[in-house]
Amino acid sequence: MTEKRSLQSLIADNPAMVMLLGLCPAVAATSDVRAALGMSALLLIILVLTTGILSVLQKLIPQQATIPAVFLIAAGVTSVIELLAHALFPSVYQLLGIYISVLSVDLLVFAFGREALSQKTDKALGVSLKCGLLFALILLSVAALREVLGAGSFAGVEIAALNDVRIPVFIQSAGGFMALACAAAVLNHKNGKTNVTAWFSKWTESFTEESPDGEEGSES
Repeated sequence: MTEKRSLQSLIADNPAMVMLLGLCPAVAATSDVRAALGMSALLLIILVLTTGILSVLQKLIPQQATIPAVFLIAAGVTSVIELLAHALFPSVYQLLGIYISVLSVDLLVFAFGREALSQKTDKALGVSLKCGLLFALILLSVAALREVLGAGSFAGVEIAALNDVRIPVFIQSAGGFMALACAAAVLNHKNGKTNVTAWFSKWTESFTEESPDGEEGSES
C-alpha cells in the first residue's frame, strides 16, 4: 500500500507532467521510438549522476552559488556523456545530434539537481532514478504514438496497413506537443492533479530566503 501511494505521489508531483519541464528533448526526440529510447537513456544517466554529485557536494556549495553549481555540474556530466555516446554509440549520437548538449540546461535536471542539495544521497538518487524511469516511459509512449500515427512505422519498421491512414502532423513539432498534452492530461486526471499552482509554489519556495530577522522582502 505504501509503495502504491509513493508511486502515485511520484506521478502526481512529477515536474515533467505537472509543470511540463524537459519539453525540448521530449518534443525533439519523440518522432521516432529509437531516438526516444536513446534520449531517455541519456537523460536518465545525466539526471542520476548530476543529482548524486550535487548531493555528495552539498556541504561544500555555498547557498549563494547553488544555481551556477547545478548548471556547471550538469554541463560537465552532459559533456562527458556526450563524448562517450559519440565514441561508443555513434548511431545514437547521429540520431540525437545537438539535443544531447541541450540536456545540460534541461529544466528537469535543474529541478532535481537543486532538490538534491538538501537531500541525502540515497534519497536523491532514488527520487531521480524513479522520475527518470517514469519520464522515459512517457517519452517512449509518446514516441510510439507519434511514429505509428504520423509515419506509419514502429522503430523504423514500416507498418503496411497504416500507409494510407497516416497523420503527418504527428511527426511535426505540433504533433509532439499534442501527444505530450494528451499524456499529461491522462496522468494528471488519473491522480486528481487539476491545479499546478500548489506544486509551482512549493518548487519556487527554495528560491526565496528569509532574512536573519525572519522578515521577507526588501527594506523600505
